[in-house]
Amino acid sequence: MTVFSTDTFSAAEYEKMYGLMSPARREKADRYIRSSDRKLCILSDFAVRKLISEMRGLPPGKIEILTDEKGKPFTPLEGVFFNYSHSGNFAAAEVSDRPVGVDIEALRELKAADKAALRRFATDAEAEYIGDDAERFFTIWTLKEAYLKCTGEGINNNLKAAEFKITDGEVLCSVPGYSFRVFYGGDYIASVCYANGKTEI
Repeated sequence: MTVFSTDTFSAAEYEKMYGLMSPARREKADRYIRSSDRKLCILSDFAVRKLISEMRGLPPGKIEILTDEKGKPFTPLEGVFFNYSHSGNFAAAEVSDRPVGVDIEALRELKAADKAALRRFATDAEAEYIGDDAERFFTIWTLKEAYLKCTGEGINNNLKAAEFKITDGEVLCSVPGYSFRVFYGGDYIASVCYANGKTEI
């Protein structure tokens, strides 16, 4: 997985990345009012191109990234799946030969709204594990989001359908057929879900 910070690149570099985007992706980037949101959109696209380039040996500008009828980006390259996410000033992406989901959250102290959300997305066992720990909160949250993005269900579905347990750094899931990785970057937490894994509770 690749994680970029929007603070890392110059205006000229953003324009170069923008030039690599498909017309539809450029149109999406242009719809953002805030410069920070536009940068995240451009950076997410570039992160995907960079990873596919490394995976397939293609120049980033020669990689097609299209958008389906639901607005979901994809590549027509056979056997190439990708997903991305952004939060704060971070953009994360992963490319795989199987369906994949990514979520990243900028790490911060928990607010009252977060604690209220805990009851909606966490099972009793997960809530007990999390307590008031922000790192654990965002670990479980990103795992849930990454899983639902991998399955294509989206977060509007039952967030408690998959239960996670972390033991000695190993992520276990109540739903078989998926594997997970968690990345702790100091200022962020990111999770990746891959289809066809073997870890389960």
